[in-house]
Amino acid sequence: MNRKKIQADFIPFDRLYYIQKTNENHRDIFFEATKELGIKEPLKYQMSFTEYKNVYHCFLTELTHIGKIGFCYPQPLIFKALINEKLINEKNFCVVLFDENFSLLCVYHNGELSRVKNIPTFTLSTLNSKDEQRFGEILKQARIIELLEHQQTKLLLSFNDTFEFAEFLSKQMGLECKKLEEILGENALKELSQKSTKYLDSNANFIKKYKKSLPLSLKLTIFFILCFCLTLFLLIMLDLPQYRQNKIVKAENENLYNELLLLEQTTQNLNKELKDLNHSFSTNAVLLEQNTQIFSAILNILKPNQNKSLILHKLFALLNANKLTISLLKLENSRIELLFSTKESWENAFKLFSHNADFKLLEHKEDSYTLILGYQNE
Repeated sequence: MNRKKIQADFIPFDRLYYIQKTNENHRDIFFEATKELGIKEPLKYQMSFTEYKNVYHCFLTELTHIGKIGFCYPQPLIFKALINEKLINEKNFCVVLFDENFSLLCVYHNGELSRVKNIPTFTLSTLNSKDEQRFGEILKQARIIELLEHQQTKLLLSFNDTFEFAEFLSKQMGLECKKLEEILGENALKELSQKSTKYLDSNANFIKKYKKSLPLSLKLTIFFILCFCLTLFLLIMLDLPQYRQNKIVKAENENLYNELLLLEQTTQNLNKELKDLNHSFSTNAVLLEQNTQIFSAILNILKPNQNKSLILHKLFALLNANKLTISLLKLENSRIELLFSTKESWENAFKLFSHNADFKLLEHKEDSYTLILGYQNE
């Protein structure tokens, strides 16, 4: 029967801070660890730890590195599953893990994590080939042989050891050496991460889950709030039809009010246009009266000459018929000079006399609004 695999994630060592602490009250470990590690913003970090013989192995990582799938562990803790799953027989073992940015020795004693050692200058990116002289220097500088002898290590395991450093170390100490790839395949770390979730306690999980126990008073308060909300919901549902009707009426009233405002604005515009028309009518009436007076005066002067009177009569009849006003008239021989007060009047007169049978347009001066007409003096 196949069991459904537990989804888990693990954080590599280059994203971890590691420190060992001895403290009876593990609740203070987080703040002590962040202080010793020089972390300036501890609230941006989460801690995972495991305890063995009053020694706390503390791992800290930024919250941004933690996934959301439920289980997230530091990489060095997953090797405990090798014992629990009976993949190896020795409980005192050391895992040598190589990465582009770090090399890691995880030492286990009696199946529990005992030491974690990082050699930052000894990585895949810094090694070019198998170099036993360099291996010997590393063993001496990092005191690796002394560490493994002190931990009574019986088995060496390696992962991603492309330069066979673990085999070199095993020959130096006379230990058995195996590759994790041979035991679990190329995805050995991922497999161990999934297997280790059922053996590690909640403290080892970066994603903390706490059991919540609510006091009776809080439960009663929540129950009261729920009852109140339910009652309020029922009342709202009962009043909902009336509320919708009121909303419709309110919308109709607002539309009617807007229409009244528009009508009022239209009325004001019409009144303004009417005033403008009355003013224009009054102005035209005054000008017409002025033209009539001028015509009468000229007619009295020119009574002896009936032909000129007839010409002027035709001229003013034509001007009045087209609502054209003049500000000056000169009559000399068979020429009539007309001076207009506005450009619009001049343009309309120009169009009128350009095609007139009784008067011939002799000259036009736009800059002075003047037209000179010729006529037949019979």
